[in-house]
Amino acid sequence: MVNITYIANAVANPAECFEHLWNTLPWEKRDVPRRECFFSDNEKPYTYGRGMGAKTYYPVATWDDLIAEIKEKAEAQFGVKFEACFCNGYVDEHDSLNWHADDSDVIDHDRPILVYSFGSEREIWVRAPDGEVTKHRLESGSLFVMPAGMQRTHLHRIPKHSAMCGPRVSLTFRGLVASPANGVTDNGA
Repeated sequence: MVNITYIANAVANPAECFEHLWNTLPWEKRDVPRRECFFSDNEKPYTYGRGMGAKTYYPVATWDDLIAEIKEKAEAQFGVKFEACFCNGYVDEHDSLNWHADDSDVIDHDRPILVYSFGSEREIWVRAPDGEVTKHRLESGSLFVMPAGMQRTHLHRIPKHSAMCGPRVSLTFRGLVASPANGVTDNGA
């Protein structure tokens, strides 16, 4: 299993952060069981996935102040730059994210992927190449760090919750590399 890091209470005032994110982000509802929003240092669209599952995201024109603040602190803490943040809004226990790896050609696999959680507690499941699954609780205000390279070997998901639960917001910061097809430029590490 990879060396995953979990930091409880990584963000101060998680309830206030949740309220701000849930109520002010320009959420999009697509054909997936959650809301989505995308921020990037690059103004060009970002295509994620392949074939019929490919989705193109257009970044919000200006970074949300709270997300930009969390990003700046994360960059200082981990010593790397994160060019993008995907935001997911889970309305209730029925919203989910299926097994996947963030293995797009524009993801920088030499940098970690950070997942900040706000709102209702949910689980993230991680599946190793041998099929072993580990389950991790994501508390409000926590940080789940997927180490560099993990996306090439492991899958992860946010399953539907087995009991009633309220809404949750996740902020997933990642580094991007240049890709002519996606128009993403490398803004440095």
